[in-house]
Amino acid sequence: MTMNTDSALAPAWPWPPAQANVCRSVSTLLKVLRGLPALEWEVSCKLSPGGILPGRLVTGISPRGVSRRYFDQLPRTFGIPPEVASIFAAEWPRCQRIYLAFEAGLSSTVMKVYLEYPRPMPSRTVSPFLVIRGFKWKMRPEPEWYETEYWCLNGLSIAGAQNYLLKPDPLNPEQVFMYARLADILTQTHRKAGDWRHFQMLVARESSSPRNALGLRFYDSGLTVGKLSADLTALANHWSLPADDIQHFIAVAGNREVGWLHAGTGTDALPFLTLYCAASRADAQTAMLLSG
Repeated sequence: MTMNTDSALAPAWPWPPAQANVCRSVSTLLKVLRGLPALEWEVSCKLSPGGILPGRLVTGISPRGVSRRYFDQLPRTFGIPPEVASIFAAEWPRCQRIYLAFEAGLSSTVMKVYLEYPRPMPSRTVSPFLVIRGFKWKMRPEPEWYETEYWCLNGLSIAGAQNYLLKPDPLNPEQVFMYARLADILTQTHRKAGDWRHFQMLVARESSSPRNALGLRFYDSGLTVGKLSADLTALANHWSLPADDIQHFIAVAGNREVGWLHAGTGTDALPFLTLYCAASRADAQTAMLLSG
């Protein structure tokens, strides 16, 4: 994913106030991470016709320098379902990063673990490869999990990504709308960014759901939440979301660096846009204070 390292205090984030599941999830994360070396962090906000959900946090661990015993115990300490734990035990030694995350909705919490594999050498021709396997499950009453594969299109240029975005499924009007927005954001950001390196595009697939989505990497491009104000407002209007809610999100998170934009159709078959923003350990501590 290539996230932000745990460093200086980041700008504010609109954590849901007095939401106990956020507090519990952050507490679980911090306990699991106790004593580990420098980590990577992101906060994220998902927009969909169902609402605006900013109660999301992800952190990355490098297996290097971490004992095997830690990863042997992680399924138990993080509550990973048994079927996923078996996959995790077999796969984590091959990974360059392991990400732990949660998504706190109003009535339930989704916990997540992502396995990121080493990338191949850059290619002059576009070739897909599996870069991340993501596993997600709800905590209660019984863990119900599903897997998402994230494929990177190695060798894809920004121009190639723009062409990809302008050729969505014509039978899916929401995808047409979303991808056109993404193409415009990518074009405008590229025009202003100058020497912008490390661009990536990921394609997300789930065999057991209608999820059909992609992600674009914007780190080092200068893109912030505030610069997306017009796009986010238009999206909120399109989905009839409360104007006050989206304006509050933009006002609080406006100075956050946007690292990734993911968009498409979700597991629930609803369209969505998720912003992943640079964060730090301080964000987790702030979330506990506001949500406890």
